[in-house]
Amino acid sequence: MNKFSESLIEIMEEKGIDAKFLASKLDVGQNTISRWRNGVREPSFDILLEICIILDTEPSEILGWNAGVKYDLIKKLEDKKENK
Repeated sequence: MNKFSESLIEIMEEKGIDAKFLASKLDVGQNTISRWRNGVREPSFDILLEICIILDTEPSEILGWNAGVKYDLIKKLEDKKENK
């Protein structure tokens, strides 16, 4: 599993939304939702935005981003610049 799939499962459970409902709203098969939830595939950017609207969440939340992740990425970029 990856951050997206973990967050998708968690948010769907919090909102009481099942795979059948989400699949019908996105006009995809339930097997597609299953692949996302199992971390086998990830949705396109456009579909990701639709998922966020349906689940009433922010892309950063469903992608598993938080302040700590952002800080880690900034630190890595700064370290790379210093090592050049």
